[in-house]
Amino acid sequence: MVKSIVLIPTILSTLLPSLPSGNNFNPPIQNADPVSIIQWDIDDATKTSTQTLINQNGNAYIGANISKYNINKANNYINIKETTYTQTIQINNSYNSIHKIQNYYDYNAIRYETSALIITEITTYSGLTNNTIDYKISLLNNNHLNTYPLIYTDIIQYKTNNDLSEYINQTNYAILNNQLAIFTNITNNYSYTQTQNIDDIEIDESFKMTTNIQLNNIWKTYMITYVKWIDTTLEELTITGYPIDNDLITMDTGEIFGSIYVGSGYEYVDIPNLMFTILTLPFSFITQAFNITLFPNTPYSINIGNLFLSIVAIILLMWLLQKIIGFFNKA
Repeated sequence: MVKSIVLIPTILSTLLPSLPSGNNFNPPIQNADPVSIIQWDIDDATKTSTQTLINQNGNAYIGANISKYNINKANNYINIKETTYTQTIQINNSYNSIHKIQNYYDYNAIRYETSALIITEITTYSGLTNNTIDYKISLLNNNHLNTYPLIYTDIIQYKTNNDLSEYINQTNYAILNNQLAIFTNITNNYSYTQTQNIDDIEIDESFKMTTNIQLNNIWKTYMITYVKWIDTTLEELTITGYPIDNDLITMDTGEIFGSIYVGSGYEYVDIPNLMFTILTLPFSFITQAFNITLFPNTPYSINIGNLFLSIVAIILLMWLLQKIIGFFNKA
């Protein structure tokens, strides 16, 4: 009995240094080269638009072209439903036939801005990992801009697993500042994770934004991307003709990359990693919830999560040794 108890410090000194620390309790994701799983572009979209007058100042008519681009595309692995809501501020002068697109217009203490809101609903049907999404933000000139523009924008993007299906392909989209109202409503009433926040970035026809995410299998993931022509100073672009349905900012292309494990007609399921993940969930929770270091950068620093794991390991080890010692004593 005494000899067995003496062994406890020796075993602990070997076991405790091998315990995972911090967030390293999570099993590694099996690596594979990401491939293109699905892609879509504006040619797949159904467009509807309307024009709304904001104000008339002499011969100048200040209005907004409000558009909606709706896309629905799927394959055996994934389904995409995406709606882009745009608002483009236009100044049309009937006297001298000068037509311009402006980044904003203030009227009656309300700011109407040129911007776009992209809501992407992603539904997965199979196991996908190592996911990235490439969004290409487009500046559409539709042959109405004298030169292809370079404009500065603010871009903010969120990810959520809350149900945002009511914001896809809305029928009552043709309201001034509707895209901003939807974005504000989502950010105020749903939980989300911020994936991008880019201020004052120059975009042109080749601009592409990449987001690294992990898609949830057999569930919906929503990406919300808001792109606004910056309004720190008044900016404008001269356009030709009378393009009442002209838009400036919208989604051009989207593409999702990832890893798909298939072979011999069936999907590959990594059972050992799955079982290991289930078994280590309580320990992973402890390390993440209590990942606090007291007295950092001193000889007395201690991590609360590691301390909890050490205590659990000691209790389990002593229980196991008690069972072993009891077995031999009975023998």
